[in-house]
Amino acid sequence: TRLRTVTGVQTCALPILSKSWPLGNDRTSLGTALHSSGAIVSKGLGMHSTSRVAYDVSAGYVRFDSLIGLDEQVGASGSVVFRVFVDPGDGMWSAAYESPIMRAGDRAVPVSIDISKAERIALIVDSADRGDLQDHANWLYARLVRRP
Repeated sequence: TRLRTVTGVQTCALPILSKSWPLGNDRTSLGTALHSSGAIVSKGLGMHSTSRVAYDVSAGYVRFDSLIGLDEQVGASGSVVFRVFVDPGDGMWSAAYESPIMRAGDRAVPVSIDISKAERIALIVDSADRGDLQDHANWLYARLVRRP
């Protein structure tokens, strides 16, 4: 199921220097194909570090699933932390997931988060140990899963 952006919520990167990065739908934040484990991945979200995007979650969805990692095109640079926050509808966002520091060359990691009580979900990518240098993060196969 395609994710819908929360009405009125801006998706953006807050650059350390002066470059802004767009959200990539089925593309990296550079606008190129998503790469992981030596393959081109057709579905997912590309974000640069210090970015967030929030989505409305319709009733009936129970999980958010994705593979997370840095895009292979970054070479030896890049380090990020992935975070997921959920809002049950009262505006009280709570942390549902935080990855360890992920660096260029690390294998993609599966993430599965319970969103059965969420009305909104926020995906966040923060810079880690190298500032925002080459922090092209991918949420591969990002999807909402319905109740069986």
